[in-house]
Amino acid sequence: IRQSDIFQADTVGFDVGFSYQAPKWAARLSLSEYKEGADLNGLENDARNIISIELGASYRLTERFGLTGGLRYSDYNNRLLLNPGAGEASQMIFLGGRLKF
Repeated sequence: IRQSDIFQADTVGFDVGFSYQAPKWAARLSLSEYKEGADLNGLENDARNIISIELGASYRLTERFGLTGGLRYSDYNNRLLLNPGAGEASQMIFLGGRLKF
């Protein structure tokens, strides 16, 4: 999450994840949403939503070697901007390998 201190008192949110594992492959889906900012008497001042979605998979080629990869999308939106579509968004593709000793 793009901020200097992730454990601020005015940040609330949730993480939910699902996964499935078969003998040779596995898949996972993770959803996160956080709200950061002050809420004074029901008025949200400087509040922004942080939403993240991750879809990943892995495949075991041999007993000791496997491949992993996935997609991650994050949206850092400030709802008080005059142009709400001007918030930051990032997309990432990750690939990797796993060795078991």
